[in-house]
Amino acid sequence: MYIRKYVMEQFVTTVKLDNELYSQFKEINVRSKISFQDFVNKCLERYVEDVSFRNALSESVVQKLSFNEPFKLSKSKDKQ
Repeated sequence: MYIRKYVMEQFVTTVKLDNELYSQFKEINVRSKISFQDFVNKCLERYVEDVSFRNALSESVVQKLSFNEPFKLSKSKDKQ
């Protein structure tokens, strides 16, 4: 499943969601009546404002992306 967000009719952001996680969210959403848009906005707000939340989330994502290896930025071709 892909979610697309249009910003100022010029930019498009596409996000691929895990179908199982999104299904679980929808189930919870029926009971709590929190829209996906509200959820994403609140998560973004908290990520920007709460350093401990940002660090915890970043560490979790980095571990998944790097398979428990330290995250390293790739060097640009100009600096090599």
